[in-house]
Amino acid sequence: MGSARVARLSEGMSLPDIQREMNKLGEFRTPSSQYHTIENGQEVIYVKKSSPQDRLKRLVMSDDMKADEATPLSNLILHACKKIGVDATDSRYKNISDSFNHG
Repeated sequence: MGSARVARLSEGMSLPDIQREMNKLGEFRTPSSQYHTIENGQEVIYVKKSSPQDRLKRLVMSDDMKADEATPLSNLILHACKKIGVDATDSRYKNISDSFNHG
C-alpha cells in the first residue's frame, strides 16, 4: 500500500485497539483506501487515507462497488462491536459503518 501511513487491522483486535490503530492516520475527510488479505490464516485489512488517484477511482464506482469495498472493514468493526455488546442494529455501529461506506 505504498509508503503513506497505514493502519494494520486484524480480526482479533478489540474496538479500542482498532481505534488506536486508526488514530495513527489522523482525521478523514474522504473514505479510506483499504486492502484486504489473509496473513498466516488471519484476516488483515490495511487502511490508509485515500490518494488523489484513489478518490478519482472512487468517483466512477457504483454505490454497490463502494459498499463491497468497505465490507471487510465494516465486518471487522462489527465483530469488535459485538464483543462489547453493540450489534448491527445499534445506532453507534450504524454511524461507524456509514462513515466507512459513504465517507
